[in-house]
Amino acid sequence: MVEELKTKIRALYMSLQGMLEQAPQESSTYTIYDPNYWEDVNRIIDEIATLTELNYDSWKITTQPSHNLGKPTVTTNAYKTKLAGLINYLKGQFFNDESLTALNNGVTVNNTQTQSIQLSIVLEIQGAIDKKLYSEKLENDEKSFLEKLRSSLSNVKSSMELINLVLTTALDMGFDVSKIIKLFS
Repeated sequence: MVEELKTKIRALYMSLQGMLEQAPQESSTYTIYDPNYWEDVNRIIDEIATLTELNYDSWKITTQPSHNLGKPTVTTNAYKTKLAGLINYLKGQFFNDESLTALNNGVTVNNTQTQSIQLSIVLEIQGAIDKKLYSEKLENDEKSFLEKLRSSLSNVKSSMELINLVLTTALDMGFDVSKIIKLFS
């Protein structure tokens, strides 16, 4: 009976994960107007409550009337926060003895791909710096800039940190954008 319940909950849990992965990005959609988003989540919450005979109403997506249309809406952030919270709650309640990777395979793959891309970018920059340092005649300040940049690359953990590193190093050394472009062309 317990395994049968877990199997049914797992199917609903995976549906919720899919909904979270497909949720609009805040950068493109601040407000969700389509009622299917919150109605589907709330329907699954009702199914889980029926199966478990527990109350999950606090996880339901609540709406607010739109300021200009008067229709129900929910902010993307509120939707994603409630959904992620419910997913984590269900994980703890039903699947805490299982590997997170097994349950979050899509998210894990996405994170791994992002990390690979970021590493690839850092390695590409490092290769370009090495090529410039060892194959071209550079001004002393250019050589200093590239060496300082190369020595700091091991601390970079994201693309944004890389951009920040290049720009702050250039600023510290008095470089303008045209000089950076020349160095990396």
